[in-house]
Amino acid sequence: MKTLKINKISAVLVAALLVGSQVWGQQRAQYTQYMYNTMPLNAGYTGTINGLEATAIHRSQWVGMDGAPVTTGVSLNGAVNKHFGLGLTAVNDRIGPITQNELAINLASSVQLNDNMRLSLGVSGGINSVSADWSMGTIYNTSDNAYNQNLNNEITPAVGAGLYLYSNRFYAGISSPNVVKRKSDLNQIYDRFANELHFFVITGYVFDLSPNVKFKPALMTKIVPNAPLSVDVSANFLLKERFTLGAAYRYQDAINVLAGYEFAKSFFIGYAYDLGITPTKDFHSGSHEVILKYKLLRETRVATSPRFF
Repeated sequence: MKTLKINKISAVLVAALLVGSQVWGQQRAQYTQYMYNTMPLNAGYTGTINGLEATAIHRSQWVGMDGAPVTTGVSLNGAVNKHFGLGLTAVNDRIGPITQNELAINLASSVQLNDNMRLSLGVSGGINSVSADWSMGTIYNTSDNAYNQNLNNEITPAVGAGLYLYSNRFYAGISSPNVVKRKSDLNQIYDRFANELHFFVITGYVFDLSPNVKFKPALMTKIVPNAPLSVDVSANFLLKERFTLGAAYRYQDAINVLAGYEFAKSFFIGYAYDLGITPTKDFHSGSHEVILKYKLLRETRVATSPRFF
């Protein structure tokens, strides 16, 4: 294991990041409100709302722990026509001395399978850049070249793909946001940022409990080689077509509370709080996430609870 001490970062965070020699930059940005921020995970979602959709999301993870992850993302997608969609995503993810930026363009094509169901295939292409400022800490082993040089916007391509099956009440998808794996070379500093491929499986359904109450359970499974399986289970209730309340559980990681409000017919603001259940919970006060969405639907759109999709 490499020798490094980051003065401004909790020793707990450093231990979590340095468990393996390939961990830096391996994980993609994590979201609790994934059900409202689908396109960065699955390019097949692009253009499926038959209108225009803009999303901004900010997540502060493990608040109170110096150097903890902070993620900000924006996306824009729209339907060119009933068969094609275009989108753009940008994500900034900071954790300790590491900063990653990703910019991608999405293109999706969909077909009608029956009266209610459509299938969309999407691809994304862009760039991912990684920077590291080791001056934030003190290097005790000066002969360790892995930490003797800063990284400044080391760029690699980012190419993803996804399938998204959906109706007015149901969706399911499988995707990989980036299928390009950085090469690993133990003699090079960039080996610290070798990444693993990420695969996502998502699904959700909307149930009418009463004229004023809708219920949507949702599930997301993240599969990363050489890492434990990650499963998110959530249950949201839509009240009077405006208020959203719900809870979620991330397996062996966190219990989450979610709330949202739709206003001015086209805007939705949501908030999520994560209460950690891992040993690191004693070193932080939880995680906060805020999302703002704007949807401009075409008059031809007929949907049940579109704010769930």
